[in-house]
Amino acid sequence: MEVKLSEALSIHDIQKLRKQYEYFVHIRPVYLNDPAEAEAYRRSALPIDELFCRFYKQQTEGAEPSEGLIRLFLTLINENEDSLLKEAAAGRDKA
Repeated sequence: MEVKLSEALSIHDIQKLRKQYEYFVHIRPVYLNDPAEAEAYRRSALPIDELFCRFYKQQTEGAEPSEGLIRLFLTLINENEDSLLKEAAAGRDKA
């Protein structure tokens, strides 16, 4: 298992991971020394609506998106996911 970290794991943390996930062969820490890489990793853990709000603020020089715009964005994301799932299911049916 590869774990991305901004700081080192303690021996206790590594032992705890090994006990919880006995099937792991090796735990390899990957340290995020580059601040941009560390920020990108932290962003990947955020909910999609929060990512959209941050993007909107960046593009509009700090303006907050309205609740209606956020709801519309989430609706579009959900519709896109639904259509992708249907396409994938159709592809499995043909195979």
